[in-house]
Amino acid sequence: MVLMPTELTAFSAEQVSALTGLSKGRLRYWDQVDILSPEMVVDGRRVYSFRDLVGLRTLARLREGIGDRRFSLQELRKVDRTLRRESETPWASLALYVFRRKIYFRDKAGLIVATDPEDQTAFELVIQLKDVKNEMEARVRELRSRSRDQIGRIVQQRDVMRNAPVIAGTRITTSAIWEFHEDGYSIEDVMREYPRLTQEDVRAAIRFEERRRARKAG
Repeated sequence: MVLMPTELTAFSAEQVSALTGLSKGRLRYWDQVDILSPEMVVDGRRVYSFRDLVGLRTLARLREGIGDRRFSLQELRKVDRTLRRESETPWASLALYVFRRKIYFRDKAGLIVATDPEDQTAFELVIQLKDVKNEMEARVRELRSRSRDQIGRIVQQRDVMRNAPVIAGTRITTSAIWEFHEDGYSIEDVMREYPRLTQEDVRAAIRFEERRRARKAG
């Protein structure tokens, strides 16, 4: 699965919870029992990739139930194992089927493969992972959209860019903008480098860095 061309290729537990509908407690528990545990570590904290996001949303949909069917943790573990086994396969080519309360995959060759290899039977299509991928891309775009009160505001958040000052609603640091400014870039030049920024954002970052550097010098 190709990652989205977005600044957000790493997601905190808070963002994953909002995007997938899984509670932070559920994410912690699944991490503890090694169900789609995030493999990325940033500043000593585990963070989730977009691929993790797709897998977790898939499990969330199964946990929410298909019609009147609910799936056990054992079945969700089988899905997790299958996704790990298919780590080299574009997940968008996979689909999930169910029979009664058991889950099956269609692999990239179009074959139906039981998550429990001994079991083969009739199937009902319930989830295509390309649909989950599209759903998550749309939600991430919504997450990335900025509200009016974020324009021109500088924030610091523990889970964003090592707590460095950034433009609100982005992962763009004020120091990065300052470096362009120091190199003689105009506000318009900086905005071409960072199309999500406004003139107000760039001016706010420059003012912030000027004050911060003046305090350090003093």
